[in-house]
Amino acid sequence: MGAAPPSEAMSAKPSAAKADDKPGSPARRPFHEVKPSQSQIRAARKAGSRVPDFGSKEKVVRGWRKHQLTVDQMVRYGINSVFDPGAVPKTWRTSASIQEIAPLYLTYLFQQAHKASPETQSWAKRIQASLERPVQVTTVHPNYVPIKPASTTKKSFRDTAGASSVGSRSLQSSLSAVSTAAESTDPGCRSESYYDTGTLFVSHPYYCLYATEHIVLLYNHNQGLPESSGANGVPTAIVEMANAAEEAYAIYTSGEQVGSVSIPGLGYKEPSGRVTIYIGDVAHDLAGDAAGFTLPVGPGGQPSIWMPQDPIDYDALVRHELFHAFQYQYVTAGDIVWDSATQWFRDDFDFAALNWWMESTAQWATGQSYTRDPYWPLSYDPGWSSNNVWTSESSYQTAQRSYYLSAVGDFLSEPERALNAWDGLSASRQYGEFPFVEYLSERAGTADAVRKTWETMGDNTILPLDAVSTVFAGYGLDLHDELMGFAIANYRLSTPGTAWSQQANSGKGAKVTVGGYSTAEADGAWRDRLATANNTRPTAADANGPARPAHKTYDLAWSGSAASTGTQYASLQPGGTLYADLVPKDTGASGQLGLLTVQVPAEVSAALIKWPRTSFTGGIQYPTVTQLDRPDSGTISVPIDDARFIETLVLTRTDFNADSTAAMGDTETVS
Repeated sequence: MGAAPPSEAMSAKPSAAKADDKPGSPARRPFHEVKPSQSQIRAARKAGSRVPDFGSKEKVVRGWRKHQLTVDQMVRYGINSVFDPGAVPKTWRTSASIQEIAPLYLTYLFQQAHKASPETQSWAKRIQASLERPVQVTTVHPNYVPIKPASTTKKSFRDTAGASSVGSRSLQSSLSAVSTAAESTDPGCRSESYYDTGTLFVSHPYYCLYATEHIVLLYNHNQGLPESSGANGVPTAIVEMANAAEEAYAIYTSGEQVGSVSIPGLGYKEPSGRVTIYIGDVAHDLAGDAAGFTLPVGPGGQPSIWMPQDPIDYDALVRHELFHAFQYQYVTAGDIVWDSATQWFRDDFDFAALNWWMESTAQWATGQSYTRDPYWPLSYDPGWSSNNVWTSESSYQTAQRSYYLSAVGDFLSEPERALNAWDGLSASRQYGEFPFVEYLSERAGTADAVRKTWETMGDNTILPLDAVSTVFAGYGLDLHDELMGFAIANYRLSTPGTAWSQQANSGKGAKVTVGGYSTAEADGAWRDRLATANNTRPTAADANGPARPAHKTYDLAWSGSAASTGTQYASLQPGGTLYADLVPKDTGASGQLGLLTVQVPAEVSAALIKWPRTSFTGGIQYPTVTQLDRPDSGTISVPIDDARFIETLVLTRTDFNADSTAAMGDTETVS
């Protein structure tokens, strides 16, 4: 098999330990920079040469790819599809909710502008100049003051909201209504607009502005936002979004100080000016849904966040979109419209692979912005509540807190697919792959490892998963070896443990470390979501164990001394995993009861984890593991030797392909 046994790879101790940047995390591993290989660079260029597919409902780029449109038509029709659909001929109007794909869609269109006529290039440059037109800020509100909870003990978080989402009116219903004349008492509003997208496309003026140290919010009254206002006359929802953004900004950068408590940050490169958040815009006016998107350009040349009039998530969505602004600090440069010397998103970035890593790391970072703060994450404005000390959690707060993990089931219900599988822009799977980001962070012993992937991508032309592999190598880890540990950690969703392995100690046997997650949320909120989510395949608890990734269950019937299940087939893509629970039908005592034969390709590694069976223990013992074995490759025989235990066969492809599209087309059959 291609991977070292997890009993060896996972039990290795770092040569040096250092206090981590997040309390309670594994010891930090030493890091030595590793340069990407030429083959990784060539792979990125090959993947980036493809015309991206923005979905079956998108017409403009698809038409250009079929030679039905010129480059000039593609650039103009595509950009107008976002902001001025009426200017697009009916034949080419996209029926999809265009703002869901807007960031990378516009990125690609602007990228192609350098191939267009001088007139279209000038048109695109005027758009860039207008987007970057600065917004005048005269009053800067102080950043929020974090609220100390009633108890200094941080409560463990459970996803009590389950799979349901908070409706767009949930926040509004919790606030008292005020007069629609609130605009006249809002000190941030004036009769002259601060900004009007009519300089670009369809007019959408903004008459109200709220600014903090790093954030500018542009909004209007009576256009969807809850009208409840705090003591300062500003809509509470606006203050909440600003507070959420500032708290996340601190966590994404250098951290923050709350009284005597220092909260460590993630150390990302900061934008050089304020990030602008538009509340309601032309695209959202037309589409009328609650998706947000972030562009690498905006007032002052900084990233801009475009939010719907009445966001579903006033706290968490802002944090997610804000992290995209930090990602853009590493993978964008120069003018939005290319010439031969300048690049924005580089031509050799593969959109599928890039978006996979953008969304999975943004979800992970959103979670970090909550879990790193020892105080309750949802910040309160004086007008929001009569009691600024946290005492209990509302359903709205729970929903915001659990936003980052909402799609975990979309990933773990299809674990056999490629690690970097991508289902299209705004599809759920890439949002649900944040456990891989957490695993990288924990194995390195520091969240710096995640940032280093962005630094590696920014300094070199390589795909995200190759950047992950390069960073892993810098910490003395091999991604191929780590994929089996990641697979076991996902099935257990519990802290790393120990179990007996006969392969350890040169075949003499020894206790080894079993993969897991140090974060308590894995066995808490993540599992809660798997228990209730309506996934592609069931992930809820069953008679054998609690909620866990999708798996096959074989209740083994015995024929003589051999177990008979018939021939079973499964398909695995690079980095994908198949889980099979082997449940003996007999209830006898220890002794060899049967033998299961499995044929696996060379790229597939196998592990066997044994755990106590419920009917013998009087309660579910999973994810306790009593034994971890690594059968030989090729044709392997799995002994089912004790009916008091269930044995889970874990089959993982420990090869990977950083090209997401190619990875999804590479399937191996296991029988």
